[in-house]
Amino acid sequence: MKLLQRLGFVSYDGTTYHGFAKNKQITTIQYCIEKVLCTICNQQSEDLSFTYSSRTDAGVHALSQPVCFLAPDHFSDFTLRTVLNHHLPKSIQFREIKTVPRDYNLRDSIAMKEYWYVISERDQGVFLSQYCWVLQDSLSNTHLRQIAKVFCGTHDFRSFAKDAKKYENTICTIHSISIVPTSEMDTDVASTLDFPLRSLSGGYIISVIGNRFLHNQIRRMCGFMVHVATRKTKKDTHFSYSSFDELVAENMNATTVKAPARALYLRKVLLSSRPEEKNP
Repeated sequence: MKLLQRLGFVSYDGTTYHGFAKNKQITTIQYCIEKVLCTICNQQSEDLSFTYSSRTDAGVHALSQPVCFLAPDHFSDFTLRTVLNHHLPKSIQFREIKTVPRDYNLRDSIAMKEYWYVISERDQGVFLSQYCWVLQDSLSNTHLRQIAKVFCGTHDFRSFAKDAKKYENTICTIHSISIVPTSEMDTDVASTLDFPLRSLSGGYIISVIGNRFLHNQIRRMCGFMVHVATRKTKKDTHFSYSSFDELVAENMNATTVKAPARALYLRKVLLSSRPEEKNP
């Protein structure tokens, strides 16, 4: 039996899972995928050589997260995706699987990541509210966009990390932060089959694209932006920050405001080189 390396793009609703990465005695996305792979491929977990592109937190979702693993050559890519999706929970589904060279390194191929964070100024009811952050106070989109603009660029984000001491380097580059009404996402933002809030009324997507992110960085950045923008909206004050360091220093207490996990989505991982499909 020959083993082929597969590059898969998986979507999942993270509501009931304890994050992506495998962790003893708790149910994670990786655990569920490996369990099914081991069964249908008749392999042990260590034989899969499973790697992933992002380690999302408990409750966080993904619309297209790349993963790599080994699987027998008697499964075509299409058949493997069909069988996996049949056995996986409906909250975890593969959208695409491709055979790639055996020496392909997923983590070395990561160029940028895009996250979506969804906020709403209106109550969205019992179903949609569990997939966005419903704000109690109104905020100025002008203030929110101005704060987002200051975040863009290369900065030291140690203040936004859960445990900055574990990193040798806390410098990250934010390429862009866009604030897009969900009502415009079909035209201004590439919509996706698995996104539950296409027609969300009164909602906004905070789209963040960067080269890397520290643990909890996105949730703390979004919590910070909403907190500062809301406070400025209440006071009707003019935005006057000229630099990232000035903004953070004056609002240091807000760097620990962590936005809820339920509204965060790993939109996609941009790969520097995406191999063409190889025939076994």
